[in-house]
Amino acid sequence: MEDDWLYLDIAVLAVLFLVNAFFFGFETALLKLGSKEVERKALEEKDKKSERLLRIINAPYFYIDTLRLILCIVNIASGALFVLKTDNPAVIVLTGIMFVMVRAVLLI
Repeated sequence: MEDDWLYLDIAVLAVLFLVNAFFFGFETALLKLGSKEVERKALEEKDKKSERLLRIINAPYFYIDTLRLILCIVNIASGALFVLKTDNPAVIVLTGIMFVMVRAVLLI
C-alpha cells in the first residue's frame, strides 16, 4: 500500500516537472523571439497564428507575469508534496529556503 503512494508521488512530481519545463520554455521562447519575421508573416500572408503571436510579442509582460505565476505555483506544489510526506524538520527548512530562492529568481 505504501508503494502505491510512492508511485503516485513520483507521477505527480513528474507531471509538475513537465508542466514547469513547458511553461519555462514558453517564457524563454517568448523573450527570445524576434518580431520581424512574425510581423511580416502576419501582414503579408494574413496568417492567423502569426497575428496571435504578434499580439503576444507586442505585450509580453502580461504573459510573462502569468507564466511566472504558474511556475511559482508549480514549484510551491512540488515543495508542498515533499513537506507533507516528511516529519523531518531539515526537509521542511530546506523546502522553505528553496521556495524563497525560487521566488527571488522570479522577481529578477
